[in-house]
Amino acid sequence: MALNKVDAPKQLNVPLTPIHTGLEPWLAKKGITLDNKVVIDVQCGQVSIPRRVGNMTVQSQERFFYFPLLNKFADHPASKGLEAVLFQFANPLSFNGDSTKKFTPLAYTSERSGVLPASAPISLERNWQEADFNEPRQVVAAALEDKAEGKAKSRIVVFSDGDFAVAAQQGQQVNEDNVNFMANAIDWLSDDTGLIDLRTKQVKFRPLRQGISEGTKSFLKYFNFLFPILLVIIYGIVRVQKRKAIRRMRMSEASV
Repeated sequence: MALNKVDAPKQLNVPLTPIHTGLEPWLAKKGITLDNKVVIDVQCGQVSIPRRVGNMTVQSQERFFYFPLLNKFADHPASKGLEAVLFQFANPLSFNGDSTKKFTPLAYTSERSGVLPASAPISLERNWQEADFNEPRQVVAAALEDKAEGKAKSRIVVFSDGDFAVAAQQGQQVNEDNVNFMANAIDWLSDDTGLIDLRTKQVKFRPLRQGISEGTKSFLKYFNFLFPILLVIIYGIVRVQKRKAIRRMRMSEASV
């Protein structure tokens, strides 16, 4: 079950719009609560923002803390083999049920994450502080099983982002592990986990280690962007110089 508690705003500096799906009371009876808050995480995705540079408008890639990039997963068939799942405007999940149910958090935010009231305006210009990210390991996906003896086996998986497995815009590519997460959950719910090992076998995500400085991150970012361009320029210069040398040699031979 993937559901949204808030509707993403169409523009910045406006609060999120609460969504009442009607499923909240049913989930509450099972002991699951989706808080009326939104998760923020330093480990996050990016968005394209138009910026003015002189007389030109360019698209700048900016970190967007409201898009947590998840790489902490439980040892569970539904989250097995995952490396990087991107959520958008996710809500924290909590469990307050009884011992007849087994609650398993499947995906967490990073150690530098936090929560904000859903009514807080969405802003890129906010003066973020370390204190904003002092609530680590927020649960944003979980599995629930019935443990009571004599009952038919029942299972449910809850994701606090209702759109994580579909493209936000037509033609936009969905993150591969987002799809794997949903497919794994379906396999687990149907008690068919044989394909999970094959689906998540490939290694795709290797994040920078925690604690690396912002200066080092910026250097690596621009190095990865500029170094291939520099190689092409150097290659072009070498080719031009080589052609000039061949031309001079041919001219000198012709004049003899």
